[in-house]
Amino acid sequence: MSVPFAYLGVILIWSTTPLAVKWSSVGGSFLFGVASRNVVGLLLGMALLLALRIPLTINKHAWRAYVSVGVTLYLGLMGVYFGAQFVPSGLISVLYGWTPFFIAVFALLWFGENNFSVGKSFGMLLGISGLVVIFSDSLQLGESALLGITAVLLSVAVHAFGSLWFKRVHVEGLSAMAVTVGGLWVSLPLFLLSWWLLDGSVPSEPPSRTIAAIVYLGVFGSVLGAMLYFYALHHLGAMSMSLLTLITPVAALVLGVVANDEHISTDTLYGVALILWGLVMFQFEGIRRRWSLYRMRA
Repeated sequence: MSVPFAYLGVILIWSTTPLAVKWSSVGGSFLFGVASRNVVGLLLGMALLLALRIPLTINKHAWRAYVSVGVTLYLGLMGVYFGAQFVPSGLISVLYGWTPFFIAVFALLWFGENNFSVGKSFGMLLGISGLVVIFSDSLQLGESALLGITAVLLSVAVHAFGSLWFKRVHVEGLSAMAVTVGGLWVSLPLFLLSWWLLDGSVPSEPPSRTIAAIVYLGVFGSVLGAMLYFYALHHLGAMSMSLLTLITPVAALVLGVVANDEHISTDTLYGVALILWGLVMFQFEGIRRRWSLYRMRA
């Protein structure tokens, strides 16, 4: 598979996923939406494994990779689905822009890798300033908005930690499809148990848009998108994948306004601008280094 193709696919899927998450819970609970999405994903994933004759490796080392993916998937999606009830879809993508900040902090604490230069430190300060502005604005909107933003931000932290966890336990020769399906086998029982214990209801007549969103998320979000993401992550690394956060927030914001009539306050937009500016500063050195290497090879 072409790595640039996988990278582009992740951009497109990540840009549309926040809106699909909101639509998948219309007419029912977010627990039903997230559980049913993963049912669709696992069924499709198993079918693809059989069709492509890809073995699902079962050994101690492979299960470590599956557990890292499954636990990250469960905790991350539970946070973002809960938060999506109170947060505009575009803002979800912007908050996910905090992924490289969390990755850098976790890499420092876990691996002792200090990636904080003056420019990156300044970028993180800008990102923190943007979060402060957004949190301050959410206080005026009520406790639900604050709770939603906090839940999404925790989901981002889980996602960042999971990226490093996966890189640490990944087994050479284990296909991205096998990793995706193995992770779904770990996460799906957790999703179903959470839905059964905390909700247990099935929408009697879900809107067609809700059904379409669940199928879309199951096919692209849980399987094809995850497969592309882990394939690109294996070849490029966590920090390179975090560059996606420079592109997807803007696309998701525009999509939320156009397709879902979402309104974002002026103060929140100021916070968004600070976060995006901080991301550019944080990633500037890496972008410049990769551009220099590209020109040398050309």
